[in-house]
Amino acid sequence: MIRLTYTHICDLCQKNIDTETYDCTNLIHASFPRPMSRYTYQLGSAMELCNECAAPIWKARDEVIDKCKEGMK
Repeated sequence: MIRLTYTHICDLCQKNIDTETYDCTNLIHASFPRPMSRYTYQLGSAMELCNECAAPIWKARDEVIDKCKEGMK
């Protein structure tokens, strides 16, 4: 048995966001689970951000979406 632990740490504030732990079999052809990507943002390169650090990105994204919706009317 193999135990995998993924620790998500915010790339900006270095806060521990989340930890994932999986117990896996050690069979040769078994695949290992990948870490969740719910904290990953693509800004030139992949970054992991906590909700507080990602809030300005969400706000800007929502503003762009609203402007696009207004332009389609």
